[in-house]
Amino acid sequence: MYGVGNHCNPMIVAQSNHADDPMLFLTYANMMTTFGHRNDISNLDLRKKLLRIAKRIIKQEEKEIKDLEEKLKS
Repeated sequence: MYGVGNHCNPMIVAQSNHADDPMLFLTYANMMTTFGHRNDISNLDLRKKLLRIAKRIIKQEEKEIKDLEEKLKS
């Protein structure tokens, strides 16, 4: 347990598979999960929901990068 402010929240330190294996972390609704290695969520509906959220975030990031590239060209 690690203290956070006046609260003591249970947490697990994220384990890596290998230094060269990328991991994507998503925090949502007072939880954090990883995509790729070490995702231990067994609730299939929740995993699908979190994947949809991650895809929306990546799509938004792609748009922002494209917009930035356009600004840098002009």
